[in-house]
Amino acid sequence: GHSDGDVGYHAICDAILGALALGDLGTYFPSTDEKWAGANSEIFLKEILQLMNNTGYTINNLDCTIILQTPHINEYISKMKKHVSAVCGIDIGAISIKATTTDKLGAIGRGEGIASSAIVLLKKDSNAS
Repeated sequence: GHSDGDVGYHAICDAILGALALGDLGTYFPSTDEKWAGANSEIFLKEILQLMNNTGYTINNLDCTIILQTPHINEYISKMKKHVSAVCGIDIGAISIKATTTDKLGAIGRGEGIASSAIVLLKKDSNAS
């Protein structure tokens, strides 16, 4: 990736932006801008969360799937959930992170890359207008 390539954070950012109908990650942090080369994806997520909060929404729950053949990441999922919980300011019980493979099909199955998808359910803050 142009930044640190954290596919999980990127997918979560895109899911939040999609739920808000505000474009995608590249709209805000284009890979053509050298300012973001090697950037920590946590920066992106924090900015997107601020944008979300400014529109009067919060995350109700979040589901992220990381698609890769190897390495097996099950032992890291708990730590990943704790980190996402801390950054997003939501209860860890509202977060699902899971991994799957492509059963050795395609580029991901050959170990040439990884992918991620995420879905978020947002709720309007009752104090927002």
